[in-house]
Amino acid sequence: MTVEDRVSKLTRELGTAARGKPNGELRDVDSRIHAFETRFGVDSATLRSEVASGKRPETWDVCQWLMLLQERDRLVARTG
Repeated sequence: MTVEDRVSKLTRELGTAARGKPNGELRDVDSRIHAFETRFGVDSATLRSEVASGKRPETWDVCQWLMLLQERDRLVARTG
C-alpha cells in the first residue's frame, strides 16, 4: 500500500469515527496510542514536545500517532 493510500485510509477511518457517537472508539484509540508509546518508549506528551522542538522527525509512524492523539482529543471533547 502506498503512503497516499495509507493516508487516505486513515483519513477515512478518522472521518467515520468523528461522525459517530463515541461508543468504544475512545478505548480503541487509547489502545492504539498506548501501542505507539510502548513501541517508541516515550509517552505522548514527550512525543509532541520532541516533534515541536525538531528532536523527533515526523515519520509515517509519528504522523499516525499524532493523528490518533488529535482524534482522542476530539472524542474527549464530544463526551465531556
